Amino acid sequence: MTTEIAATKEGKVTGLRVHVLADHGAFDACADPSKWPAGFFNIVTGSYDFPTAHLSVDGIYTNKAPGGVAYRCSFRVTEAAYCIERGMDILAQKLKMDPAELRLKNFIKAEQFPYHSALGWEYDSGDYHTAMKKMMEAVDYAGLRKQQAAQREAFKRGETREIMGCLLYTSARAVIGTSLDAATLKKAAAAAEAIMSPAADARGPVEYRKHVGGIMVTRALQRAASRAS
Repeated sequence: MTTEIAATKEGKVTGLRVHVLADHGAFDACADPSKWPAGFFNIVTGSYDFPTAHLSVDGIYTNKAPGGVAYRCSFRVTEAAYCIERGMDILAQKLKMDPAELRLKNFIKAEQFPYHSALGWEYDSGDYHTAMKKMMEAVDYAGLRKQQAAQREAFKRGETREIMGCLLYTSARAVIGTSLDAATLKKAAAAAEAIMSPAADARGPVEYRKHVGGIMVTRALQRAASRAS
């Protein structure tokens, strides 16, 4: 994975370019719910407000085991999250900024939702700033940074191999306590049935299709709840 981030000297990101050379092994066994072997990698903009982004993925076949069967399917959210978060850490180092400060400067704002990412995703909801600040307060982030600096010096002396980090990521959630009509529920059920059908343009085991179907239902219900409110 090769990641390039454009940003101002003040730390505001202005663009993202990512290239992935994807080893699919001996044959394509990606457990992703579409015909595209890149999986969900276009979530690589993460929780950040990139005004423009470009992603290219080159899939290759090798003599290795098939990709996508070890865990959660290949070239998906796991690798994409590592890609963007490592890129943001390096950007913070180059700009001599605190990594948490850089993230807070570039998170999608609560008032921007529903948000459409530069790579085509629709984010229905989120409040990343509040979540990040609560996490920093709960773990005593300032204290952890001091401890981190001390551990890095100890690491250089060969006294410890301990590391630490904080995480905030984008995911789906269920709608609770929302009243919806029968027609909306029927449409949501149809969406789930379509993705789990053997005739669907989908890949992966039934269990994974059920997982994707659940996400689709959740999003359909959230959109309907948003329109009803």
